[in-house]
Parts: sequence; C-alpha cells; structure tokens
Amino acid sequence: MIPDRLLALGIVAILVAVTALAIKSRFLNQRIIALAKQFRLHHLLSLIAGAGMITHVALAFWRDWPDSLGLYFTLSDLPTLASWLSLFCFAVVIASSWLPRLPWKHWYLLHLLVIPAFALAALHAFIAAKTRPIDFGLIIIFFGAILLILLRAIFDRLSGAHAEKYSVERLDQAAEGIYELHLERLTGTRKEPYPAGSIVYLRFLSTGFSRAWHPFSVASCRYENNLRLLIKGIGADTTHLDALRTSDTVLVRGPYREFTPDFSRPQIWIAGGIGIAPFAGYAACLAHYPHGRVTLFHFFEREAQRVALKTYAGAMSAELNEVGVPTPPHALPDLGQVLSAARDVAGVQFIVCGPPAFMRYVRRALKRAGIVSGNIETEEFLPW
Repeated sequence: MIPDRLLALGIVAILVAVTALAIKSRFLNQRIIALAKQFRLHHLLSLIAGAGMITHVALAFWRDWPDSLGLYFTLSDLPTLASWLSLFCFAVVIASSWLPRLPWKHWYLLHLLVIPAFALAALHAFIAAKTRPIDFGLIIIFFGAILLILLRAIFDRLSGAHAEKYSVERLDQAAEGIYELHLERLTGTRKEPYPAGSIVYLRFLSTGFSRAWHPFSVASCRYENNLRLLIKGIGADTTHLDALRTSDTVLVRGPYREFTPDFSRPQIWIAGGIGIAPFAGYAACLAHYPHGRVTLFHFFEREAQRVALKTYAGAMSAELNEVGVPTPPHALPDLGQVLSAARDVAGVQFIVCGPPAFMRYVRRALKRAGIVSGNIETEEFLPW
C-alpha cells in the first residue's frame, strides 16, 4: 500500500507543477526558465504524470488480483467511476498536445477537459485518503494549489490585468501578407523595455476583434522608444489588421524572455517565414554590438514574402549577410547552405525561429551534422 500511496501523492504534486507552468508565470520566466523551455518542461511533466497514472492503476490491479476485475470495473462505485473518467479526460488532454495539425481552438477546447479531470481526480483522492490524516492534508494542499492556479489562468485570459496599454502609431506593409505594427506606449503606465526576441501577448481592443490574447515576437530593439511587431495574417484577428486605426488601444502583456544572442560568437540565424520577426529586432540592436558577425538564412515561399534585415539594422559596423532560400509550400527546406556555413565557421551560435515543424527539422539536421544542443537555440511563440 505504501508505494501506491506515495505514487498517488507524487502524481498530484507533479500535476501542481504542470498546472503552474501552464499559466506562463513571468516570475518563473524572468528568474528561472525561458518560455520555450517552460513549454517543453510542461509537456515532459505531463507525460510523467500520465505514466504515473497508468502505473498507479497497474499497481492497484496487481495488488488486488484476482479480484481486480470485479473491484475496478464496478462502475456503480463512485471513487472507481471518478478515477476512470478522470484518467480518460487526462488521456485526451495529453494526446491532443501531440497532434501536429490540431487547430489551436480545438486544442484549447480539449484542454478545458482538465477542469473535470481535476475535479474527478480530487473526488477519488479525497475518498481514498479520508482515513489517513497526513495524506488527506497533502491532498487538500495540492488540489487547493491547482484550484488557485486554474482561477488565475481563467482570470488572466478574461481580463486585462498585468498588461500595459499601447496605442497604434502606424501599420505598414512589410512584405506580402506581413504587417509591421508600431505601438506607442500610453503615458502614465509602467515603463519596461521589451528586449528583441522576447515574446509579448496582445489583445486588440478595436471593434471587430476578439478578446483573445495573441503571441508575437518583439521585432524592435530594447533601446527603441516604441514597440514594433511583424505579424503575418493567419488567424481571425490577424487577417484583418488593416482595420486598425491610428490611436486604437492595444493591451500588451509581457515581455517573456527566450534568449539573447551572444554576439561575441559568430551567429547563424535560420528563419522560416514569419520566423524572421525576432531577427528584425536583433538586427535593430546590431548597432550596439559593433563586432557582431551574423549570417541569416531566410526560408520563404515567394520572393515577395522576403523581409530584408538591413532595413532594420541601419548604420552599423557589424557584419550582416543575408541569404534567401525560396522553398515551395509543404516542401522540406534545403539546408545545404546552412550546413556548409556550419562547417566553415567555428564556435557558432545557431538561432532558429519559424513554424514548429520547421524548427524540429532544422534542429535535428544540425544535431546530425554534429552541432551540440547547447549551441542551438529556438524561439517558439506558441499560443499555449
């Protein structure tokens, strides 16, 4: 009984950590872990919790065998029914996180199953631990923490708390299907720099836009007065950005740090499509790093979608080489030039940004070419 109880308590403790990582805490982000790594740790701990649940069920069946079938398939028993329903909900949530082409709206709706999953798991745990005061007290603490975190997540999604107010200064066409949005901080709000490459979440308050928060990579340098973003029209809100008007209000939440390029080392930046956005911000900062040496590989479908970084770099003494690589839709990118540059330059830091499948492919190719993981950084602006 003791291993089974300890495992059950361990699973709930892991679920507390999984839930805490899901709210994108700026405290954790600024002091401990970057957003992309926080996202991957959230996934890893979810898998560990799922494996623990299956092990917990297997131990219960092994302990009570051969009476297990009669005990655990008696669905008239409330704690047993709650445990099976909770396990099913958690299985759907975990599985949905690994479906590569699942639309975000469907992903979000499926993830709402965590609410009944936690409620059912709490019911099962409270009934099972009611005769053991220490276990019961820990269960109250763990599920109380989960409840508070979920309420915080719901509050953050529905409200404008912890956000800065900006107004639209101007909206330009940067390339085919890509807008350059300039935002000006409204007076009287807390002033905080937005480092290039960090992530911000925006909510547009203009008529015709939803109340959803959208993730974008900062495309301006921290030393600039205003905030600049490069946005590709993909979703319901971003496809009609041209409806924004000067002085419209936008809420900005963040910044969430990802990483900072080490300009003391040669840089190879690899962008897929709108993944060029953070590199525009890094390029705008090159004037402050006169000895930087940067090679950018930009993969795009059409020449009209290409964004030139030198238009953002301005006057600088750093070396910036840009290589455009046209790539047909749904085709794997040709990384020949990237791998050739990797072999020719020692001590390189690689930074990759683009669609998730693009980043996974590039990262695997670099590692197969002998590049260690510590020299490869990715920037993932996901709406999780």
